[in-house]
Amino acid sequence: MGRCGSPSRSALYAGFALLAVLSLGADAAAKPEVQFKPCGVITLGGHAFDLSTKGVTCAFGRSLLTRYFQTGAPPARWHCAATLPICWRGSSYKTATRAVRALPHYPRRFSGYVAGVVSGKGHSFVVGDGLDLVFRDRRASGTAYRVCWQRGNAGGIGLRCWRRHTGAAGALSKILTAAPPRPGYYTVNWFVGGRVVAHWWFNNGVGD
Repeated sequence: MGRCGSPSRSALYAGFALLAVLSLGADAAAKPEVQFKPCGVITLGGHAFDLSTKGVTCAFGRSLLTRYFQTGAPPARWHCAATLPICWRGSSYKTATRAVRALPHYPRRFSGYVAGVVSGKGHSFVVGDGLDLVFRDRRASGTAYRVCWQRGNAGGIGLRCWRRHTGAAGALSKILTAAPPRPGYYTVNWFVGGRVVAHWWFNNGVGD
């Protein structure tokens, strides 16, 4: 991630639709959500995002991202990702104590998560664990969907996808699979009609 110029509005949202969530790297020990506080929904370029901040107020974060999206110019000593509406103060996003980010706001109709067969819903598993990829459409039955995971956030490393249909409206659709063979930070995205409608992340550790 580097300091950026004026971002393309379509590129910003397209980047998030593909990545869904920023990877903090395979060596990240803490859950990224812990350090951020939610600030509600922000609209950028006609698309809804869930705003969250770390070390700054929600009002400041909202103002910063709105200004950055419109002008491509973050405040002095701040940096922003080249294609994603995420900004931080300091040399590195991972070590920044002040940061602002926006993740795609998904309609409540859909939800998805990863659960260990033994441990249940969570963000931490190990190689060889049995996992359920769980998806729900609260409004319709027989919804065709695709779910994919990948290691990190670029290049399709470790990319694996499945295609399924939901059952009755509101029923959980589960795909049973083994955890990825390689350790690391994984993002999981569910697609309906080619659009990301839910996302999850998990750390895949080394087994015994």
